[in-house]
Amino acid sequence: MIALSSISQIFEDSTTIPNKQLLKAITLIEKGKVDVKQIKLNNELINLMQITLQNKDSIISNQFKRIQTGDFLYNNLKKSYSNMESIATNNQMNYKAQIKITKKAKVKAYLFLVLGFALSYAIYK
Repeated sequence: MIALSSISQIFEDSTTIPNKQLLKAITLIEKGKVDVKQIKLNNELINLMQITLQNKDSIISNQFKRIQTGDFLYNNLKKSYSNMESIATNNQMNYKAQIKITKKAKVKAYLFLVLGFALSYAIYK
């Protein structure tokens, strides 16, 4: 047994504490120190996990933005393709119309030529 003396201004007492209790107290103190270190390590681990989570969230956000940009570009390309198809259809219709106009103009020119020859033949006869 160990004797502990407590100093006071008025009284002087001595108390004896059994070794088993002292060992339990020392063990609890050491366990508390280990627990404090474990808590600090757990806090550091939590901080690292939060940083990792933030990084992953950032990556997911960036990928989502890339997907949105890709969808936007895809939709614009679809619209452009549709516009190009309508332009091509309009150009084909214009081409066919121009061919008809050109044929009519050729027929008119040929008719005027024939009429001109017929008229000049009729006049000179």
